[in-house]
Amino acid sequence: MTADLEQPQTPEQAAPPGWNDTATLYERAATIHEVFADRVTERPDAVAVEDHPRSLTYRQLDELAAVVALLGILKAGAAFVPLDAETREAGSGCAGTSAWAA
Repeated sequence: MTADLEQPQTPEQAAPPGWNDTATLYERAATIHEVFADRVTERPDAVAVEDHPRSLTYRQLDELAAVVALLGILKAGAAFVPLDAETREAGSGCAGTSAWAA
């Protein structure tokens, strides 16, 4: 009876051909956020992410990046302490010494 059942496929076998054919060459010295910034400049209105039926363009994603990053920090259980480079003493050591923690 079990011989009649189809064997489960691996994710690679179940995906349509070309599904993850996304190989792209990038400049080795470029960071991910630099590559993203280039895409925002080159194609601001192109779709950057899509979760059907919703999508965000590179411009929209760039505008939301700071908020999304802050939420990610907080959801990870970490803290966000904004620093003011102009008022921070040179070589003051750890910025956390002046931050209030609950």
